[in-house]
Amino acid sequence: QDAFDVAVAGDDHTQATETAVTAMAEFTQLSPSRFEGINPNELRHSLFSFAAGATLEDIRFQITPRLFSILQEEPTRLHQEAAVAAAKKEFNVDTSDLEGEEFGPAFLGSSSMHSPRKLRFSQVPGSTVRSPLFK
Repeated sequence: QDAFDVAVAGDDHTQATETAVTAMAEFTQLSPSRFEGINPNELRHSLFSFAAGATLEDIRFQITPRLFSILQEEPTRLHQEAAVAAAKKEFNVDTSDLEGEEFGPAFLGSSSMHSPRKLRFSQVPGSTVRSPLFK
C-alpha cells in the first residue's frame, strides 16, 4: 500500500495533499476547501474507487463519515467519467488499468454470504509491477 501511494502521489506530503484535494474538488465540482483536513489517502481511495466504477454506497463504510457526508450532498455529480478525468489530470495515471469488481455472493462451503470484493488498481503507473490498491 505504501509503495502504491508513493508511486501515485509522490513522497512530498504537502504536494500529495494538495493534489488529492484538487482532484476531489474537480471530480465533485465542489470547493477545495470542503476537502481540507481529510486524509489524502482517503481522497485518493475514493477517487480511484469512483473511477473504477464504484458507487457512493459501495464505499460508504470505507470512508469517514465526514467525507461521506460531503459526497452525499451532491450525488448526481459522482460520475465515473468525471473521476477518470480527474485521476488522469491530477495523478497522470493510465485509467485503462483501473479494474472494479462487483459486490455479490461469495460461497464458503455450503453456505452463501454476501461479501464485497475489493476494487483494485491493477498496475502501478509507470511500472510493470501489478499491485493492489486496497487491501
